[in-house]
Amino acid sequence: MKELNRTRLYFDVRIIPIRAADLRRLCNDLDNPEGTYGDSYVGRFMRTHFYQVVADKWDEYEYTPLKERESKRAEEARVWYESVTTKPTQLGRRIARVFRTSGLEATYEETLTSGYSSVRADIFIKRPGSQKPKVIIEIKAFSTEATMPSSIKDAIKVTLRRHAQFAGFLQRQ
Repeated sequence: MKELNRTRLYFDVRIIPIRAADLRRLCNDLDNPEGTYGDSYVGRFMRTHFYQVVADKWDEYEYTPLKERESKRAEEARVWYESVTTKPTQLGRRIARVFRTSGLEATYEETLTSGYSSVRADIFIKRPGSQKPKVIIEIKAFSTEATMPSSIKDAIKVTLRRHAQFAGFLQRQ
C-alpha cells in the first residue's frame, strides 16, 4: 500500500469523470479513424473539467460538478456509451485526435519505457512549457453492469501497480 500511495503522489494520479454526452458527438463512427466532428463539439470538450486538467488550465475556469440530467442529449449519450465500452482502443485513438485538434500534442497506445519496466498509455500528451510536461491518460470505460465500486477500485489498483513498477517503487512479480 505504501508503494501504491507513493506512486499516486509521484505521478499526481487523478480520477476525472467525463460526461458521455461531451464525447458522443466527437466519438461517433469509432471504426473510421478519419471520422468527422464539428468544431463546436471540440469547443464543448475544451470546456470540460477533464480537458482543463489535462491541458493544465484547471485553475483558470469555474468548475461545476457533474450532475445526472434527464434530457435528449443525455439519453442519446447513454445509448451511445453502451456501444463504445467494448472499443477502448478506438475511443483512445479518437480522444487523442480531439486533443490534437485542440492544439495539444497527443498520441494513443504509446509505450513508455523506464529503467524498471514499461507501460502503455491509452493517451499520452506532451505539454511543453508546463511544470509537468507529460500526461498519461488511462481510459476506464466501464459497461454499466461493471460500475460497482469494487470493479473500479480493482482497475485503478492495477493501473497504480503498473506505474509503481514503471517508477521502480515496486518490483515486478
